[in-house]
Amino acid sequence: MILLLKALHIIALSIWCGMLVGMPLLLARSRRVEDFDDWVVWRVRAHLLYRLLATPAAVVATGSGIALIFAREVFSEWMLLKLLLVGLMVAGHALIGHVVLKSGEEGSHYRAPPAFPLLLVLVPPMLAVLVVVLLKPDLSALGWPEVLSEPRMRQLPLSDVPR
Repeated sequence: MILLLKALHIIALSIWCGMLVGMPLLLARSRRVEDFDDWVVWRVRAHLLYRLLATPAAVVATGSGIALIFAREVFSEWMLLKLLLVGLMVAGHALIGHVVLKSGEEGSHYRAPPAFPLLLVLVPPMLAVLVVVLLKPDLSALGWPEVLSEPRMRQLPLSDVPR
């Protein structure tokens, strides 16, 4: 079961990261499109790649990653750092979605941002996740609160929940 989860996680993560690198390049191509028919083809391609490939891969990668955390009971400091970096990747994914949506709303006169600034936002968190996962550094000297690194194995208090 763990092996299947890991394989699913790695495959989905590879697709997601590939899309996080490829989508800014595709979006930057819209800056060179002059003909409306070419723009329509570009727009449909960008929308479908984001909606049918990038987003499902992101959901599967994060879902299988969360399942792996609990299946392997990995509650260490490096995992918290990895989750923070994955959060940055999700924010970058949302930024790309914003550009794709804006290009659809504003029509063919919209010019997406250049690829290089988007890649500067997206690639460092991906590389940092890879380094953190491979090295699994000891971050205990940073003084993480204990509540963040160990499961409590108890029920949440329901008396504080508004009804």
